[in-house]
Amino acid sequence: MESLRLEQLKPELQAIHDSIHNILAVLEEESMDKGEISDFYQQNISELLELSKVVRANFNDENERFILLSRFRAGLKVLWDMSKAHGKYFRQIVLLLQDSLLSLTSEELEIKHLETFDSILQRLMKDSVSLEDARQVNRILLDADLDTLSWSGIADLYTEET
Repeated sequence: MESLRLEQLKPELQAIHDSIHNILAVLEEESMDKGEISDFYQQNISELLELSKVVRANFNDENERFILLSRFRAGLKVLWDMSKAHGKYFRQIVLLLQDSLLSLTSEELEIKHLETFDSILQRLMKDSVSLEDARQVNRILLDADLDTLSWSGIADLYTEET
């Protein structure tokens, strides 16, 4: 059954992979200005929030939940790949989100996790995020029983001056 799920995901993952490479090629040419990059972030985050709604609507379907969780991870990967242009704390928050999903399986996923992700994604919609935002995101994830693994980045959150 697991191999069937992977086979279902291959075309979607390949399309996401191709999109990432196209976006990175555009960025390397520096043909996107800061406004276009910001618009891209807003669009990508909006798509992740919409995906969260779809997961909730199909929450009882384990197969659908698996596929959608994989797409959510891929969307976060796109955000990470482009996050250098958006600042250190934006990157830390995306990394914290990615880390919290590393060991989370679709069977373990709970509605409260989706609500937590939505809350954090809303923070990323702001024009800029701060050290305090990153600290709060770490606390929010831990309060939702979602572990983060980026200890070096977390250490920075608590040792750096604001």
